[in-house]
Amino acid sequence: MNVINGVHSKSVFADDRYMAVGSFNWFSASRSGKYANIETSLIYVGELEKESKTQLDFLNSRSCNTNKQPVT
Repeated sequence: MNVINGVHSKSVFADDRYMAVGSFNWFSASRSGKYANIETSLIYVGELEKESKTQLDFLNSRSCNTNKQPVT
C-alpha cells in the first residue's frame, strides 16, 4: 500500500494491456444509505506500456510509502 499525497484515485495495471483508474473505494465504499457516493472508474484496454510507466513514475514521485519501495 502506498499513500500518494493529494491524489484521490486508485489505479490497477495488468500485463501492460489493462488499466483501471477511478475514485471508487473497492473495499470500503458505502454503497447505500446517506453516505453512498457516485464513484467512477475508467478501464483502458490496449497497448499501455508507455501510459502505465508514465502513471507509475508520477505516483512514485508523490509516494509516502514507509517501506521505500516503488509502486510496480
